[in-house]
Amino acid sequence: DNGLTFSTPVNLSNNAGGSAPPQISSEGISVYVTWEDRTTSNANADIFFSRSNDNGLTFSTPVNLSNNAGESNGPRISSERHNVYIIWQDNTAGNFEIFFITNNQPFGTFGNTINLSNNAGNSINPQISSSTTS
Repeated sequence: DNGLTFSTPVNLSNNAGGSAPPQISSEGISVYVTWEDRTTSNANADIFFSRSNDNGLTFSTPVNLSNNAGESNGPRISSERHNVYIIWQDNTAGNFEIFFITNNQPFGTFGNTINLSNNAGNSINPQISSSTTS
């Protein structure tokens, strides 16, 4: 209805720790959300993801994408068709690196995390965009 009314808010992280800053991307009826979350036992932030396949009415159980002992934060998300691309900065190796992950298939599971920067210096504040080629 052109933004006149909205659905009831859904708590995606639903935990005792802090969850911020959320990022969102959508394609058709699919809605994808990523955020940094501080609820793991090591108290460092991890990158989480959840998706909806019904216009945001319901969401999947959140998945920990970074799942490591380091500090993972600043996630950004992009999607094209049913492919989801997520990038963030990660301080697992003792300096900040830029990590990337994608599902690469319709509603599929995510593959391995890739360290894009892989250098001795700090790499921070990643951005991401995607586009379809016909």
